[in-house]
Amino acid sequence: MFSMALNCTAKTGDIRVIDAISVMGRDLPNGEVMQVELQQNGTYSEDNYLKVIYYKTASLFVCCAACAVYTAGGNDEYIEKFCNYGKYAGLCFQMKDDIFDYYSNDIGKPTGSDMREGKITLPALYVLRTSSNTLLEPIREKLSNGIYLDEKEIETLIEISKSEGGVEYTTRQINHYRNLAIESIPEDINDEYRNALIAYIDYVISREK
Repeated sequence: MFSMALNCTAKTGDIRVIDAISVMGRDLPNGEVMQVELQQNGTYSEDNYLKVIYYKTASLFVCCAACAVYTAGGNDEYIEKFCNYGKYAGLCFQMKDDIFDYYSNDIGKPTGSDMREGKITLPALYVLRTSSNTLLEPIREKLSNGIYLDEKEIETLIEISKSEGGVEYTTRQINHYRNLAIESIPEDINDEYRNALIAYIDYVISREK
C-alpha cells in the first residue's frame, strides 16, 4: 500500500506531497522502533506514550490532511490548521482503540492483547502513576526492568485500570483532543465541510470497534 502511495504521489508532480509521504514513511517505523526501545528500557510514561502514538498513528492523519490541502490549493494557514486537525484526530483514534483492549473482544481487539506484546497504554499508565494499590508493586517492578507481564498480572492491571479511573482519564484526554481538533478547523470554512469534520471526529471517539 505504501509503495502504491509513493507511485501516486510521484504522479502529482508536487514536491510537497512527495515530501509529506516521505516524512510519514520515516515516522511510522520510527514509532515502532521507539515503542520497542521503551519496552526494553522500561521507560513507560504518558509523554513517551504520546510520542509513540503520534508517530505510529497520528502522523498518517497529518500526512493525509497535508496532502488534501496541498492538492486543493490551500494556503499556509490552512495547511497548519488541517495538519493540527489531523494530529488531534489521530491521537483520539489511537486512544479510543487502546481502550478496547480493556474490554471483551466483542467490541474490538482481544482483551489484554497490547499488554501481552509489552505495550502499556494510557489507562494503565494512569493508574501506574497515581494508584497506591499494592497489587501494582510487582507489576511496576517488572515493567521497569523491561519484563513482560504474565496473564494474571495483565488481568490485575486491566481490572485496576478500569476500577481506579484509568479508562475515565483516557476518555477525558480523548475529549480534550477532540476539542483541540475542532478548534483547529479554519473559521472561514464552508459550514457543510465544518460539520463533516466535526461529525468525523465525533465518530472516531464514539465508535464501538
